[in-house]
Amino acid sequence: MNPRAGPPPTREPPGGAWHAVGAAEVLKLLDSGPDGLGIPEAARRLGLHGPNQLPAPEPPGPLRRLLRQFDHVLIYVLLAAAGGTALLRIWLDTAVILAVVAINAAIGFVQEGKAERALEAIRGMLSPKALVVREGQRRQVPAAELVPGDVVRLGAGDRVSADLRLVQVKDLRIDEAVLTGEAEAVEKDTEPVAAGADLGDRTSMAYSGTLVTAGQGLGVVVATGGRTELGRISALVGEVQEVTTPLLRQVDRFGRSLSVAILAVAAVTFAVGYGWREYPLGEAFLAAVSLVVAAIPEGLPAIMSVTLAVGVQGMARRNAIIRRLPAVETLGAVSVICSDKTGTLTRNEMTVTSVLTGDARYEVSGVGYEPRGAFSAGGREVDPQGEAPALAECLRAGLLCNDARLRSQEGLWVLDGEPTEGALVVAAVKAGFDEREVEERFPRVDVIPFGSAHKFMATRHADPRGNAFACVKGAPERVVERCVRVRSSRGDLPLSPVQVLWVNMVTAVTLGIALAFEPPEPGVMRRPPRDPGRAILSGFLLWRVVFVSALLVGGTFGHFVWMRQDGLDLDTSRTIAINTLVAGQLCYLFNSRYIVGSSLRWAALAGNRAALLAVAALLVFQGAFTYLAPLQELFGTAPIGAAEWGRILGFGVGLFLLVELEKLCLRGRGGR
Repeated sequence: MNPRAGPPPTREPPGGAWHAVGAAEVLKLLDSGPDGLGIPEAARRLGLHGPNQLPAPEPPGPLRRLLRQFDHVLIYVLLAAAGGTALLRIWLDTAVILAVVAINAAIGFVQEGKAERALEAIRGMLSPKALVVREGQRRQVPAAELVPGDVVRLGAGDRVSADLRLVQVKDLRIDEAVLTGEAEAVEKDTEPVAAGADLGDRTSMAYSGTLVTAGQGLGVVVATGGRTELGRISALVGEVQEVTTPLLRQVDRFGRSLSVAILAVAAVTFAVGYGWREYPLGEAFLAAVSLVVAAIPEGLPAIMSVTLAVGVQGMARRNAIIRRLPAVETLGAVSVICSDKTGTLTRNEMTVTSVLTGDARYEVSGVGYEPRGAFSAGGREVDPQGEAPALAECLRAGLLCNDARLRSQEGLWVLDGEPTEGALVVAAVKAGFDEREVEERFPRVDVIPFGSAHKFMATRHADPRGNAFACVKGAPERVVERCVRVRSSRGDLPLSPVQVLWVNMVTAVTLGIALAFEPPEPGVMRRPPRDPGRAILSGFLLWRVVFVSALLVGGTFGHFVWMRQDGLDLDTSRTIAINTLVAGQLCYLFNSRYIVGSSLRWAALAGNRAALLAVAALLVFQGAFTYLAPLQELFGTAPIGAAEWGRILGFGVGLFLLVELEKLCLRGRGGR
């Protein structure tokens, strides 16, 4: 029993770190003991510290809440419209506009009232009752009457009513998710912890609002009400700066711009009518007001309010309270969700479990830093270096753009470096890469270390031919925003999107237009008329499209893969592939002059002047695309030599001859 009634306790450990002080010292600082406080002392401390309740913010009164519904740019516009129609004595329009404003205000007023009442329930997180020891006796008192120095008993199922320094525990576990977000209950003890320990590591404390899941405990109150950790969070939430929603920002900008435009046009209308056409002042003014009323979108706020109200009600049915109507719109504008982990990384090791390329997802088996595991896709094991070049290239880049090192020490695999980088090294080794061999084959010549400002790391390397290339890793948004190509297991088509766009553009403005000037094919008038109900693409034309497309794709891909296997860098290989594709289309232009007839004659090769001009223009475009430095930088191309051009020309001629052979077979079968 502790009947002392001296001055209220004012002493506390440095920085208020009750978790770092022994249990006996805590009782001494709070002038308390195992028998708790005396009843008079508890009453005196209650008068000094106030009730153990979260401070309730002053809610806006009904009038203020009602007036707040009119504080919106479009409501101002609507009220201006109502004033304009009233001046024009168009009373029906005035009544309708005012009714829209009133309905909008009523919906917002009622909804905010419901939300305010729902928010009051948050303060019910504190337990309504607490079992305390006072004058050596257990007493159940309202939680609001707890004061610093009170000794509180805890049992399974109890909601902790104040911040407690634990002095006795028996298998005590407490769920602190409300404060830390951790899903697992925390095992408690009475030993002090470091003063700088994080909230979730203060095992000697039990915090207000948390839930006892198992065991029993005895703690002394060290903070109540707004001085608890829960109270501090409540205060921080109250200090959050209120920002408007994306929709309201857009509507505000639209409303301001629209208002300025409408007023400007109305002013011009008034000036022209009164100053130039010499209308009476009243008529000119009413004409301007009529224009304003006609231009204002009176229905927009109502439609927006009703739509938002429907969304709010839908959220309410799912037990989610939306305090302000426009806030529900922010759910549709969420682009990033930040979440904390649940659980603990027990060994501080990270493991790559999956890899995504441009067109596939690969699962990776194995855990930790032991380089044992396999890669699979769709349930089938995959050899990265033999079957998935995009995966292999990704893993090799992760190994090169890396400062971590993996080594074996007394039978255990040990990492020198960051866990994230170590996970990439292990994944590459699982794929069959040797760290030393890869580094010797592609030596690093420069590096941009990872930094918080740019959020990526980049390394520059040289390949065996002396060509330079870079590897980059970092935050996804920073890496993706620098990408212009997506690598897939098929080699990425093998062109980047911007390169495909170039091919489509130059062939459309040259080869495509050239065919528009094509003279009629001989014998065209001897053909039967085309059935107007028949599809534009006949079976024959579909076959021709598939046949020629297969030749173009095969030649383009084949040339690309050949060059890559020969050791050429990616940009040079892609430049060769692009020119291969263009050369094939260029030669097919002359096949297309006659659908079935032979193009192996001079008239077919030189009979269309527009086609020759198109070929010349295309050659100029491709030359610039291949050799001009600005276009190389823009499209990721590189100069190529005479040998490459010879193979490209050979492919074009080969495609031309294969199509002519196909035509010969068709003519032998009697045409189409």
